[in-house]
Amino acid sequence: MNELFDKLYKFGSKEFYKIMEEKLKRSKKCFIVTANPETFMISEKNKLLKEALVDNECMLVPDGIGIVKAARSLNYNVGERITGIDIANKLLELGDVHCKKIYLFGSKQDVIDDLVKTIETNYPNLKIVGAENGYIEDKDKVFERILKSRPDIILVGLGIPLQELLIY
Repeated sequence: MNELFDKLYKFGSKEFYKIMEEKLKRSKKCFIVTANPETFMISEKNKLLKEALVDNECMLVPDGIGIVKAARSLNYNVGERITGIDIANKLLELGDVHCKKIYLFGSKQDVIDDLVKTIETNYPNLKIVGAENGYIEDKDKVFERILKSRPDIILVGLGIPLQELLIY
């Protein structure tokens, strides 16, 4: 498990958002995983999840306060908790500023519909190229559609470990 703490992003949200913006501006891929204690525990039993989390392309961000406290108790200097919802909001903001394309995948249909309305209202320069709920049986087909639509940002909310494994 120490390799996960080694990989954990250690600086604050301002620095993290600068990295995200730079990657977005340069169209560089980035796989962000917001980690809580459950993430680390499941990865101990799921080898593919562990492989995904330690992959060089993965940015493992301390979402849960339990991860921050555990890291600090193990003498890892973790700056602060950076929540998934804060990251998603920042990605919407940055996507709007830089006129990017987004694909939404996961959750219930009514949640997706509400998010689409919010994006259309509050982020007019962010183009939605797809939005699908997470209750679709063939999720691989969705990923084929995602690849064809060539979004700059993909928000996936399917729960751990499914979302991480599908993205990986």
